[in-house]
Amino acid sequence: MQFHKNPCILLILIIFISFLSGCNFIPEEEEALAPPLVKPKREEYELYEVQKKDITNYVKGSGNLVASEEKALFFKQSGSRLKDIDAKVGREVKKGDVLGRLDTGDLDTRIKLQEYALKKAELNLARLKEESGDRYSIESAKLDVLSNKLLLDDLKKEMDNSLLIAPMDGVVTFVDNLSEGDMVEAYKRVITISDPKKLRVYYQSNNANKVKAGMEAEIRIKGQAYTGEVVLSPDNIPKDAHESLKNAIIIDVKDLPQDAKMGDLAEISIPIETRQGVLVIPKRALKQYMGGNTVQIIEGESKKELDVEIGIQTPTEVEIISGLEEGQKVILR
Repeated sequence: MQFHKNPCILLILIIFISFLSGCNFIPEEEEALAPPLVKPKREEYELYEVQKKDITNYVKGSGNLVASEEKALFFKQSGSRLKDIDAKVGREVKKGDVLGRLDTGDLDTRIKLQEYALKKAELNLARLKEESGDRYSIESAKLDVLSNKLLLDDLKKEMDNSLLIAPMDGVVTFVDNLSEGDMVEAYKRVITISDPKKLRVYYQSNNANKVKAGMEAEIRIKGQAYTGEVVLSPDNIPKDAHESLKNAIIIDVKDLPQDAKMGDLAEISIPIETRQGVLVIPKRALKQYMGGNTVQIIEGESKKELDVEIGIQTPTEVEIISGLEEGQKVILR
């Protein structure tokens, strides 16, 4: 085709070439916009102003009312078998009730025969005194009476030792797990009787060693507050005390209500240490690390960490002995 012979085609071609030369198919890279300048927000802290106040540390917990007078019953001889136990926890008993027996075999018969022998010796002595002036025979008969009486006393003592007899009125609060025919161990507790009318508070805790006999205590029973006094703690417990008294606190309570009974829950609060007019901060401001104690304070526009020495601690507060001054503001964590 000849473009110069066709003016229209030539004109279109010129326009098309001009268009191509004026266009750029690769867009130019735009310059990145700089980020806006933002002023950093000031960090806000929860602060506490150090101040002087009183602080008291308490031993607190929950105990129960138990009998202040208890009697443990046990057999005094080993090697015998149990015949029966007539006692259950919660049973009321009277002084003199027989609550347990050992199998004594023919002991009843031997006692009866020995009573006959004693009676016979006594009759013989009486006859000799009336019919014979032989001093030797009379003295010999007296010895027969004494020896037979001693034998009878020993047999009766053996019978007494085979019985568990209630020494007072009360309620059975413990019965050992023994069955008929079991061998018994001498002086091992078999039954405990408690007086339900004489009550005190029993509390066992790992913090019991911080409590001393004579300390006052606040007791709450069924929402009512009562005053008590510690009468037994690890401070004065006998070395041979029962296992149940280890780490235990016993508190006598004044004016217990008449409806109080064994097993009732008692809330205990015993102040064991008090400081007056000392620096105190919330415990959550304290940081413990590698055996040391630190706090953070606000000083001007910055925070600073300080080493501190602490004293009394409660669940929520701590005494500061050194390292802080009154009026400084500590950061709460």
